[in-house]
Amino acid sequence: MPSPTAASTSSARRPGPSCRPRAYRTGPDEPVALYTEGHLDADARQHRGRDRASGAAGRIAPQRPVRRRRPADDPAVDPGTEREDRHARPAPPARGMVVHPARLLRRSMTGSRPYPVQRALSPSSPSRGLGRRARRLLRGASASLACCALVGVSAACSGQSAAATIPPNETTHVRVAALSTADDVPLYIAQQRGLFAAQGLQVTIDTVAQSNLAIPELNQQKVDIQAGGNYGTYFQAADSHQVDLRIVAEGGLSAPGQTAVVVPPGSPIDTPGKLANATIAINNPAPNIQSVTLDRVLRSMNIDPGNVHYVGMPFSAALSALRDHTIDAAWFPEPFVTQAEQQGAKPILSPCSGPTADFPLDGYYSTADFARRNPHTVAAFRRAIQQASGLAADHQLVVDTLSRYAGIDPSIASLITLPGYPTTLQPRRLQRLLDLMYDSGAIHSALQATSLIAETPTT
Repeated sequence: MPSPTAASTSSARRPGPSCRPRAYRTGPDEPVALYTEGHLDADARQHRGRDRASGAAGRIAPQRPVRRRRPADDPAVDPGTEREDRHARPAPPARGMVVHPARLLRRSMTGSRPYPVQRALSPSSPSRGLGRRARRLLRGASASLACCALVGVSAACSGQSAAATIPPNETTHVRVAALSTADDVPLYIAQQRGLFAAQGLQVTIDTVAQSNLAIPELNQQKVDIQAGGNYGTYFQAADSHQVDLRIVAEGGLSAPGQTAVVVPPGSPIDTPGKLANATIAINNPAPNIQSVTLDRVLRSMNIDPGNVHYVGMPFSAALSALRDHTIDAAWFPEPFVTQAEQQGAKPILSPCSGPTADFPLDGYYSTADFARRNPHTVAAFRRAIQQASGLAADHQLVVDTLSRYAGIDPSIASLITLPGYPTTLQPRRLQRLLDLMYDSGAIHSALQATSLIAETPTT
């Protein structure tokens, strides 16, 4: 039965730390210890509540070191034993109980002194604290945690190494044909930052003026991957069986102001409606992604594109033709939009807006044979490109890369509007373009994006 002192004080509201001491009995045969209520932790109050409810005795004392003073006038205490223990340990658990090692470890992490471990002994065995063994237990637990941490780090490192390991029967030397456009920036970042090397690849980059020129080289195995090739040209090549195509990674996504149809200075074409009978330069012969997207935007503006005359030529040649007024307009991506504006050209409309906003423009391709023989190589190349696409969020890094690798003047590179650089390969995004090309007659088969994406190992 609880003592009168405990009973008289337990029903009061919780006082502040400066209140008078209150009695708390740790067991039926133990003296009453006086505590300031503010010093009682949650465990002590919880145990005291259970004692009142059940009448049980012998509960565990408060589980944190407290400063205790036993008054000499307590009838249950021998006055000769009165002392102030400034370094008193918390009371150990009741006899026969064992403190869980996790609790000991948790207390060691918080800096408080742990309870000594009490062995579960039979009534005939002497009860004695095992403080030294507790310390050994804590040291062992800490060592175990350290080992687990090392094992986890090693596993992570080994997983990364395994992901970058290419079997000896696959090639590690990848030959890439690329365009000097802003869409190819992740390729050069991956090369500059050593991302290819980290994946175990040695990449050689050659520049081509038009992406369709790399199709014969892919078939002849002179090039392993084409970078920056516009989807329209390559989807048409796959549809006509010119090449058995596989998509390795996505390239650029259209962004507002990143593509434009521009006219030379002094041109009579000052509205999109006047493009209906114009001669417009595009990078590859029509139909391609440039003609398909522009036709779709003109139709959305109730403009018939049936009389538009498309001329295929490299972007650099189109700049010269625009300056010489030998063409009426040119469909440009960056950095050629900014370069044309530097020559006085005027943008008329964006061909990647409205119904074609956020369109996938270009990507990285290989032949199906190369992807089948080198699945780990393709996976490593894809990882490096997607990592570099994440780094391309740094505008200054993109500007420096264009200046260094694409030969673009830094003053122009700092002004260009950048495309989006996807860090994942999404078939749904590519299917949107395939459906538009099929509906417009640019391709004659209902191609599925999932069948065109290069398969890679899942591990």
